[in-house]
Amino acid sequence: MDLPDNGIRAWTPEELHTLHEAWSIMLAAETTDGPPQAQVEVGVVTIDDGVYVRAYQGVRSVWYQATQARGRGTIQVGNVVLPVRFEAQQSADDADLALRIDAAYSSKYGSLASGIMTRAVREATVRIHARH
Repeated sequence: MDLPDNGIRAWTPEELHTLHEAWSIMLAAETTDGPPQAQVEVGVVTIDDGVYVRAYQGVRSVWYQATQARGRGTIQVGNVVLPVRFEAQQSADDADLALRIDAAYSSKYGSLASGIMTRAVREATVRIHARH
């Protein structure tokens, strides 16, 4: 997916801290015909200035496909809703980053993270960018 710079901004330190501390976020992707997809709750990790989620059901997951079809949506942490862009983060493109994401999930979620570190799930990693 081509991600032009239109509307993408850096996460603030406060946003990154909130996302790092959050157990999960609510994610909703825009659909191609307008109304947003229903929200889905997903675990979230941060690495440096990046925010990442993975689809437990892999690339066939409805919400993963929706993030890739339109590339835009929202995330909600508590009562804060933020507009975002979604970018596929293929583990084959950056094996070191994939391992760092695995480690972040393992550190944050312990044994609950084992199902999120399979090859199929790694292929459904999404980087979330903040939008204006």
